[in-house]
This record gives sequence, structure tokens and C-alpha cells, in this order.
Amino acid sequence: MVVLRKIFKFAVANDLMSHIPVFPKVSGRLTTTQKRDYLTQDEYEELVSTAENLAKKQVLERGVLITDEMKYLIQFMVNSFIRPSDLRVLKHKHIKKMQEDGDEWLVLNHPATKTNATEVQAMPVSVHIYDRLVKFKKSKKLRLGLDEYVFFPEYENRNTAMEVIARLFRRITKESLIQQKTGKNITLYSLRHTAIMLRLIIGKVDSLALARNARTSQQMVDKFYGSHLTTQHARKQLHAFPNAEKKSNQKTQITKKQETPSKPVKKAVSAKKSNLTVKEAKKATSKAAPKAVKPRSKRKTEPPNG
Repeated sequence: MVVLRKIFKFAVANDLMSHIPVFPKVSGRLTTTQKRDYLTQDEYEELVSTAENLAKKQVLERGVLITDEMKYLIQFMVNSFIRPSDLRVLKHKHIKKMQEDGDEWLVLNHPATKTNATEVQAMPVSVHIYDRLVKFKKSKKLRLGLDEYVFFPEYENRNTAMEVIARLFRRITKESLIQQKTGKNITLYSLRHTAIMLRLIIGKVDSLALARNARTSQQMVDKFYGSHLTTQHARKQLHAFPNAEKKSNQKTQITKKQETPSKPVKKAVSAKKSNLTVKEAKKATSKAAPKAVKPRSKRKTEPPNG
């Protein structure tokens, strides 16, 4: 509106127009908030399975072969929180394996494509996914160097690479029938949305830490990603009291120990187990039980005659 007003002022100053037309008043803020669809756990597994099946069948999409690389791409995005635009710049040199106290995970330090360049802590399973991807590339003798792109490095023009990836992903989504069954609009960005939603639903992480790790803000998480989150999804987290649960578990264990009955003393012979008659059982019991020793009576010694 400001630029258009300046153009009209220039036209009036140069006698091209007699006056500036009246501009309408725009009240309120322009709302462009749009909920992005995400995949449930079952839908995500179905999408991965579809990608794997298409790779086995060696399906072509506009001359490009669908391989296991697309399966690993889907899995990697859901477990690393990255944006589709990050696929343009992500190289092997930006991925570092970390280990601590038996835990193993990946840290991504690729250049920023939208907001900031904070390190991204990927999920532990991303280590397995990345190793499988590297193994696949080695078996196919594909380009694999520290300065090579992680996904589809054969396309030096990264705009072309993104077009190919998007086209292959649309084919996989179509074959999975997820959109037809649910009415969802599944795009590459839905994978990032899925990563964040799964952490909000089944994870135990606060939105600030999640936002920092996903290179976004709490406001964006709540507006775009958390818009699907319901109170039912967060019920278990709302009801959880970790310290109280530990104390109650300790009390339960102590109570169980106190209530544990002492082991009964085994009888020498049981009439029911041995199938003996009552007389035989009594006889056997009398034999098994030790006899009571009667105290010896003191003999009176008589004085000798005399």
C-alpha cells in the first residue's frame, strides 16, 4: 500500500493524474495461520513401508528410480526435526556422532536455512538410519564424501534436487493411500510437523527445549505445530507426578514385604498327600515325632542296716 501511494503521488506531481484515489482502510491483522497435517505413528510406518516396497519394485517416477534413499530420507527427517529446505545444504561434514553414558545420537550443525544455526540434537535412532544410508550408498557406489550432500548429491543444482525429492515423495504418499483415507494434505513439511508432534504427544520435553532444538520459537510451535495437540494427548503428562510415583512405589514394595506370610512348618507326614488311613497316619506321625524324655526320678537311698 505504501509503495502504491508513492507511485500515485509521483503521477500527480508530474500531471499524469489529477488526484490520488482514496485508499480503503484495512483494520485488524492479516491472519495466515494454517494448521499443517502430521502423520500418526501408524501412518508414518505405513509411509515408510510404502517407500520400501516401491524401491523393491524399482518403480520409476518421470524417469527417476525410487530407491531406499527415499525411505531413509523420510525416517531421517522425522527423527531429526529438520526442514525440507535443510536438505539443500545438509552435508556429511555437518553430522557428528555423539556418545555419553551408553547413549548414542547425532548432532547436526548445518547452515541456517530460515532462522538460526543452533545445533540440532537428533533422536538416538537417527544413528541407525544414517548408518544404513551410508551402507546403501557404498553398495551402490554413490558419491560419499564429507563435502558431499547427504541426500541426492548427484544433483549439483539443489533446486532440481528438491523438485525431484518432492516429486518422489508425492508418488510414495499417493501409493500409501493415506491422503485418500484421512483427507490429510501430506507434504515434505509434514515430516517435520510429525517429528515435533510425536515429541509433544509421546515425549516428555517442554515446548521451549523442543523449539530450540527444532530451530524455531515457542510461539511457532504453539501456532503451527501444537495446533493439533489436544488435552487428551497431554493427559498422561498432566497427571504425572514423578516424585510422588517413586515414593508410592517404594511404599508398595515395603507393604508387600510386610504382608508376605511366613512359610508354614512342614508336617512330618500329611494324611492327604500320602493317601494313608487315619490309623496309619497317626502311627507314622508317632514314629516321626521325637519321643518326650521323661525325667528320671531320684531313687531314695536307704541307710545301711546297722
